Amino acid sequence: MPCIVVRSRDGSDRRSVIVQLTPKGIALADDSDARFFAQEGALLSEFATSEELATLVPLLRRLLLAMDATE
Repeated sequence: MPCIVVRSRDGSDRRSVIVQLTPKGIALADDSDARFFAQEGALLSEFATSEELATLVPLLRRLLLAMDATE
């Protein structure tokens, strides 16, 4: 399998390692983003009205904040 990241030493700080996506890694990330947004759009299309979406968004935001707080 081709590498999706390359690592190199930071010349100014020997404790650090620079990690960069390769072209294959960038393509994989772009594909993943496209798939995610397509799935998100399909899920959100189940909510028929803008009122439903206006209710859902703040509730999801609260859920995510609560999940972050438990980590």
